[in-house]
Amino acid sequence: MNNMGVNIIEVKASNLRALKERLIACPEVRSAAQLGIRLRVLIYQQVSDPIKCSLTHFQN
Repeated sequence: MNNMGVNIIEVKASNLRALKERLIACPEVRSAAQLGIRLRVLIYQQVSDPIKCSLTHFQN
């Protein structure tokens, strides 16, 4: 994923559809796609802590 300039995280949560909508509205997120019971989120490499970034939006 270095060529794309992103880090990938996978999220497992109860309401992935709502979480996806919140995450894709963030400027740090390139895209998000649900794959089965997980949400795969592409976060730009400029974000120093992609997991913390996604958790911030997950907990709100």
